[in-house]
Amino acid sequence: MSSRTLNIIHFSDLHFGRIQNQVLVDLEKYLEENQDHLNLVILTGDLTQRAKKDQFIAAKDFLNKIKVPVFVVPGNHDVPLYNLFLRFFSPYSKFRKYMGNLISNYYEDEHIAVFGLWTVNPFKVEAGRISQRDILAVTEKFKSVPSHKIKILAGHHPIATYEDPKIKKLFEKLIELKPDFLMWGHDHQSSIQHFDETKKMLPIMMASGTTVSSRVRAEANSFNFISIVDCDVVIKTMVHVNGDGQGFFAEKEFRSSLRAH
Repeated sequence: MSSRTLNIIHFSDLHFGRIQNQVLVDLEKYLEENQDHLNLVILTGDLTQRAKKDQFIAAKDFLNKIKVPVFVVPGNHDVPLYNLFLRFFSPYSKFRKYMGNLISNYYEDEHIAVFGLWTVNPFKVEAGRISQRDILAVTEKFKSVPSHKIKILAGHHPIATYEDPKIKKLFEKLIELKPDFLMWGHDHQSSIQHFDETKKMLPIMMASGTTVSSRVRAEANSFNFISIVDCDVVIKTMVHVNGDGQGFFAEKEFRSSLRAH
């Protein structure tokens, strides 16, 4: 396999409609300054605060400024909450309408293959779900991916943490497909760990905090910056420092190897 150097940004929970303007400015500055070194940006849902037209338009305007491929999955805030007809019968219709050409549940290039898990449960939007259909779709896509490519699963909800027996069984089937990374958001709290930390077993499972919204919880606004050189992985949790012009800085660092499979 030829040498490779890849840089991927994973952010989540933008919540346009509840953003912090200075944080957004600092993120746009960071992306502009680093775009020559980026290969891909992955956004794991909650682009909007309440799935409104102006919020989707603002989110798309922001994403259109990014000069590298952008992979997006919807979150529970991207489906209607109060329009019950749409939520139950066509939950993603507004997301599809306003995100347009950014919509895809699969991305592949010479180094990476990414499958998007659309995990929103329209009957209980805070809770996530996966289905047998998802497993079959991922299997179909990943079976033709060459072994040297990095396989990523990206969804909004932290399904890896769910105790529901059905979801746990389906999640085990996802693990059997040997993804290298599993990414999510939703909880507004960053975390990075191996599937089995004792054995350093893949996939690397990572959550992004809320990247630009005012809905911060236990940490400041954040995102993950993933650097891959050959099989060596360094993931930095980039945290926003308050104050005009301060921007995002690496707070934590996680190291691993894709040779663990």
